[in-house]
Amino acid sequence: DDLDTQGVAVTSSDGRTVTFGIDDETGALDIDPAQFDAAVASLQTNDITIASGPVTRPTGRGIYFYDPDGFLLEIRCDPA
Repeated sequence: DDLDTQGVAVTSSDGRTVTFGIDDETGALDIDPAQFDAAVASLQTNDITIASGPVTRPTGRGIYFYDPDGFLLEIRCDPA
């Protein structure tokens, strides 16, 4: 498992808390599949610009978005 076991807990302004790890290979924000939909909802609720997704692939689910500085980031999870 490439998920950083330390994790980072993030609570959005709508009160949702999601814990992320960093994928060692891709640098993506790796999330538990059970939290993926809440993370997507939090991005949408907070008017974060979505670049692509959410998408579902055989390797899991993902969504690409821009941070406030314009960097493209990905939240992904393994297949549930």
